[in-house]
Amino acid sequence: MWKTVKENIILQLTVIVLVIIAVFFFLLIQNMNYFRKIEQENARNLSNLVLTQAGHSLNSYYDNLGSISESFGYSQAVLDYFSEKPLERITDIENIKSAFGNTILLNRHLDSVLLYDNNMNCIGALGNHYYLPERMKILRAVEEFSADYYNKDSKDLCYAFYLPVYKLQSDEYMEQLGMCVFFLDSGALDDAIGNSLSAVGSAIELQDTVG
Repeated sequence: MWKTVKENIILQLTVIVLVIIAVFFFLLIQNMNYFRKIEQENARNLSNLVLTQAGHSLNSYYDNLGSISESFGYSQAVLDYFSEKPLERITDIENIKSAFGNTILLNRHLDSVLLYDNNMNCIGALGNHYYLPERMKILRAVEEFSADYYNKDSKDLCYAFYLPVYKLQSDEYMEQLGMCVFFLDSGALDDAIGNSLSAVGSAIELQDTVG
């Protein structure tokens, strides 16, 4: 009889221990799932914060680049240059160089500018050796920012900002004189994005459509 009682006690204790272990593992799994959800939520919030900050920085950079480009494209020297005949432009190229020299002081990544008439004939080139691929030689009616292999001396993607230039005083509505294409080196966006991410200790990589 004592043996039977002892076995019952051992069995009961074993069941209790097993139940305790099962409850422990259940609570452990629940806690792990809870903390995993917390981590995922924190990661999601951080990602949204990073993307929002990067987006604001890029928009701000674009607006600033537009203002800098317009200060050149709509300077009196450049407007006169677009309206002049080819021989007159030869004598006035120094005025364009001076205007561009002042412009590049406002953005250290700005390397070059090409001036095109409405027929996409290049009527002026200032700065380093950048070029516009044939597929990109399209007269823009609005501002545009793009990335491509614009520098023949580099395998890195560079950036171009397209600024249409319109006559300020004209009887014709939106009479376009031509277009300025500003080229920026491959590090043009690094500072803009880096400043927005430094506070949260994150990193972001920009890729084209092929990665």
